[in-house]
Amino acid sequence: MARTAAAAAAIGLLLGTAEAAPLRIEITGHEFQWHVRYPGPDGELGTADDLLDRRHVRVPLGRDVELVLHSRDYLYTLALPHASLKEIAVPDLTFSLRLTPDRVGSFELRGDQFCGYSHPDLMGDFVVMTESDFEQWTREELSSSLSAKAPE
Repeated sequence: MARTAAAAAAIGLLLGTAEAAPLRIEITGHEFQWHVRYPGPDGELGTADDLLDRRHVRVPLGRDVELVLHSRDYLYTLALPHASLKEIAVPDLTFSLRLTPDRVGSFELRGDQFCGYSHPDLMGDFVVMTESDFEQWTREELSSSLSAKAPE
């Protein structure tokens, strides 16, 4: 069923009759830092080819993006002050933020936890790149990820 829906969406895109699905990026708070997961070449999150990062979120200019927020341990908030967006991450619940970046640049990604102490690993960058720069970054990350997994 999922393959059929994906195939239908792809055909709709080719024919110009459907909008592209948003780029889904998972951001998980764990041990007072953000863990970022991007879909790999299969386009699905939660599979072996996902790209992983910490504290930095990279997105393509002009593309709808959904940031899916999780927590594995505590309550956190994630804020993107430049876009006036803020959301909570709670264990066992899923929240999300949607946006369409409209300018290239590096912006503050601010995290907070509710314990009252400062945790610098919850601060990071929200980087908006041109589509071609985002594709190049993705290829480089995939290449270095595959190199790290390759046997010697």
